[in-house]
Amino acid sequence: MKQSCGPAAFTLLELLVATGIGSTMLGGLVVGSIALQRGYSAAEYQIGCQLDQMRVIDYITRDLRRATAVSTGNQNRKLLLTLPDQWDSATTATRVPKVLTGTVRYNTASIPVAYYVEGDAFIREENGVRTTVATRRIENFFVQANNLPEVQFELAFTPRFSRTAGEEQRTAARISTTVRVRNTAGDVQ
Repeated sequence: MKQSCGPAAFTLLELLVATGIGSTMLGGLVVGSIALQRGYSAAEYQIGCQLDQMRVIDYITRDLRRATAVSTGNQNRKLLLTLPDQWDSATTATRVPKVLTGTVRYNTASIPVAYYVEGDAFIREENGVRTTVATRRIENFFVQANNLPEVQFELAFTPRFSRTAGEEQRTAARISTTVRVRNTAGDVQ
């Protein structure tokens, strides 16, 4: 018996099943790529926030170590420092300090410096000139200067891990440090 070799084709049922399987696979790929993209965006935001936190800590640590007076304002949300003017504009050189009884003295004018969060920016204000150190990332700044000569401060941001960041996510996005003020001689407020 001889079988005919006519044109071969899929039936309608086979095409519907193949289309359904293909659509499900394509939908899974789209959902997976969106989830990966959101995860990448959240990780990138997290790294950017941590870099901003480290930058702010570097600025504050440098200034605290040089400070001759420290105080807080705005319910411990503003750090106020007095720094010695170490730059001699007449000779374009740095001034050499004197060490008297274990304390560094510059015998020069002082420069007021303040650190605080304003709106979506973290500000460093020196002699009335405002500089934005970090933007859109640092949301909470808290300073504690009651245990001098050590000053503790905390920086925090709200992570983008989920739509509603819980306390665990906020705790993971908080960093605190303690800096010893070296140049004070009883004039810390």
